[in-house]
Order: sequence, then C-alpha cells, then structure tokens
Amino acid sequence: MNLALSNKRIIERLAFHKSGKPRGWVRLIVFNEQRAVRRSFHRIVYKKNHQVRPSFQNWLIDSSIKPIAETVRQSMPTLEETVKNWRWKPDPDASTLLASNVIALTISEHLNHADPRLMISVSHDHYRKITGGVQLCLQYEEVVANSEHVTYMQIHPWHPLPRLAHAEEDPDNLVAIVLNGKDFGVCRMSALISAMIQITASNVSNAAVKMTVAIHQMLGHMPEQLEALIRVSNTPCIFWLHDFFSICPSPTLQRNNITFCGAPPVNSNACELCIYGDERRTHITRIQALIDDLNVNVVSPSEVTAAFWSTRSGMSKFPVHVIPHVTLNFIPRPVELVASSDRLVRVAYLGFPNKHKGWHFFEEIVRVCSSRGVYEFFVMSSEPAPKSIPVRWVEVSVTAENPCAMVEAIANEKIDLVLHWPTWPETFSFTTFEALAGSAYVITNKNSGNVAAAVRQTGRGVILGDKIELIRYFESCEAGDLARSRRVANQKYSIKQHQSKMSFELLKKEN
Repeated sequence: MNLALSNKRIIERLAFHKSGKPRGWVRLIVFNEQRAVRRSFHRIVYKKNHQVRPSFQNWLIDSSIKPIAETVRQSMPTLEETVKNWRWKPDPDASTLLASNVIALTISEHLNHADPRLMISVSHDHYRKITGGVQLCLQYEEVVANSEHVTYMQIHPWHPLPRLAHAEEDPDNLVAIVLNGKDFGVCRMSALISAMIQITASNVSNAAVKMTVAIHQMLGHMPEQLEALIRVSNTPCIFWLHDFFSICPSPTLQRNNITFCGAPPVNSNACELCIYGDERRTHITRIQALIDDLNVNVVSPSEVTAAFWSTRSGMSKFPVHVIPHVTLNFIPRPVELVASSDRLVRVAYLGFPNKHKGWHFFEEIVRVCSSRGVYEFFVMSSEPAPKSIPVRWVEVSVTAENPCAMVEAIANEKIDLVLHWPTWPETFSFTTFEALAGSAYVITNKNSGNVAAAVRQTGRGVILGDKIELIRYFESCEAGDLARSRRVANQKYSIKQHQSKMSFELLKKEN
C-alpha cells in the first residue's frame, strides 16, 4: 500500500468514529465554545459548494455564525462592481460612427452578385483577436462562408460586459463590426438595423439578398435590439448553446465564481447567495422573450448539453438540433506501429490555465507526482506555462488556418494522457477531441459533461469521481496502466477528424 495513502487512513481513524462522526478531540479543535467553526477550519467543515460535510452536521450551530456562503458573497465584488471595471474604454467619437447608408453600401459591395447571401454572427468579442472555443467556432464558420461565397459579418459589443447590456446604461448599444475577417468600424445598433432593412429591401443584380443571423454568445448585447435585427432577416435565427449563458449570467454556472451550481430555480436559496442571483431574474426573462417571440432554431454541440439545457432552461418546448463541432473516425492501420514502452508516462494540460478548466487539479497532480520518476508533465498552450510547477511548455496556437496544430503537437510529443478536469459540464470541449485525435487518452471527472460523454463513447480514457480518487489514481499504478493501453491502441488505429461547418450544417439540412 502506498505510504502516504496508509498514513491518511490512519489519521482518518484517529479523527473519526466508525460511524463517521468526529471524535471528541477533533470537535474541541475545530469548534469553539459556542460550537461555531473556527475560521481556520472552514475548509475542513464546508464543501466547495458551501454545504456542511455530513460528518459535522450535528456539531454545527448555524445560528451562532453567519452562513459561510453569505460571507463568501459579501467578500466578493458585486456583479455591478465588475461591470464598472469592465467598462474601461470611452465611447468612440460620434463623428467616427458608421452611418446606416455607409454600412448598407459597403456590405452590398461585398455580396456575391450571383447569389447574394449574408450571415450575421453575434458574439461577445473580436474572434480574430481573442483565443477561445467560441472564437474558434466563428473562425471555422467564416472559412466555410468564404468557401460558399457568403458574406460573413460578425458583431460584438464595443463595451465588453460580464452580463447582458442594460437600456439604462445606453438604450442604443454600440457594436463593432468585422466584415469577412477584417475590422469595418463601430456603429449604433439602430444604424445596423436600418442598414439591414435597406439591404433586404434592395436587390443585387436582380436577386434578393438572403440574410441569416447566428447567435453564438450574447454577453454585452441587448436581446431586444437583437430581436429587431433578426426580424429584418425574415428567417429563423440560429441560437448556439456553446455555454449556459441562456440560463444564467454565469456562462459556466459557477456560483460566486467558485463551484458549479447546477442551475437551480431562480427563486432558490442558492441564487440568493450568489452574486449572479439578482441579475439572473431579469436575465432569464429577457432571453426567453427573444427565443419565444422568434421561435429560434436552438443548436447544441452535444447530446448531453441538449438534455441539460432542455431540463434546466424552462424552454423545453423548443427542440434542440445537435451538431457536434468535430467527429472522429478510428481507422485500423494496415500495418501496426512499433511502440516504445521504456519512457516516462507523458501527461499534458491543454490550453490556458483556467480554474473552470481544472488547472488547479493539474497543478496539484504535478506537485504530488513530479518527483516520483514515473511521469513527465507538459503544458500545451499559446501562453507560457507558469514557472511555479515543473512542467515542459510546448507552444501551440490553434486557428481556423491551422486547426490541427494541437492534434499534431500531441502526436509529435507522444502524449499519453491529457488531464481535463473541468468544474462544470462542458458543452463540447475542443480540448477533449484534440486529445483523442492526437491519440492521447483523457482523464476527467463524472460531472464534466461532454468530456465524460466522449470518454465513455470512445473508451479512450477514464472517468473518476473526485480529487481524492484522482490523486490515488496517479499515486497508484493505474495511470501507468492506462498509458500502456493508449500505446497499444495507437499501434492499431489511426484517427481522422471531421470538422463541422457550424451554422451551415443546419442551413444545409433545411435546404
């Protein structure tokens, strides 16, 4: 038995009765005379979701102290304080704003005269300058649009916001326009709507303009103005579920930016104790009004996300189209490869070190296991890896022009295992499919959404319960066994990935 694991079990027996209740000496240390938790022991008594651990429930007098969740909320900046910090740049000079006739004329000049089609893509930032999963989806969509001679126009808020825009801040939202991948300018939403009316009312070479609106992310937008824009197109809007912003201002459903909440009812105690709770009431009403009024086409990148959204959004009457961003084919090799089995097990983290992507779990595994002489740890990202832990950084940048960069890097470095331990149910996870396409196996948790679904479907990885089980998995020989299984599978199979055409997949089905 592992020595650290053995010592841990001895401590547990000394601290707790067989029934699971804490022994007397533990109670004296953890609680004060009023049976309130001493501040230094909060992490022992309370779970991350602020619930009291079962072992301590009979020994905590909640009335003697403030509930810890309320204490956490009061120690954090409010959502509106965060909004003020985000609105750092001034409005552009009014003389520089695009007028509706200029917008209409410029877009008309970019349209294909033989078949004038325009796709308006709505998201929260500049997809050509910011890196992320949603941004990558827009890049792919733009490439498809260019190949099909469709003019691609993306709009995003001039002022980035951590929630929807409010009319009290500005009744006529400012948006930046990117036309076929290039910056066009900034305008008021009213000017853009007016320009779209002019375009759809006119003909280009005697052909009517066909316009489609695809909403990828609504952060910073006003749903009421988007609805006015969509009505001009006279076609059903495409509404993507890249995250859960349609359910809550927190796109990853993180209560107080700490832990996954599961999208409880808006009037629940959980929402009362969360910095997003107050905003969520009007947030849901505004988004539901847009979806109800327009009867939009809701699109999910995975079955697991479609099921979760249908049960938690309150909008189950709308069918959800499932269009995966990537699909994989496992092809038997005509001649099996010869694999080396004498090197260390290579474990990687892919992408930016974000908490909701599970970076802190990867950090802990590196600290616990880096000196064992069994593993070699990698961080594969466009940004350098933190110097606080012993890892090897491999610079990788994935774009629509180089979509296979991460897959190739994983294969070149012969990565065995990718640890992807998100703190929310991922709606798709490019990271997971890049790992699998690069022939790596994935280690994840049971609450990781489509990550766990992909591992379950392919059989290429393992799904664990919690952090304790994760650490035990690496401290034992099980992670090494999984790596060896991965090497055998790589000898026998090559993997081919197919990239989705994004919104054009749905348009193709409807046509």
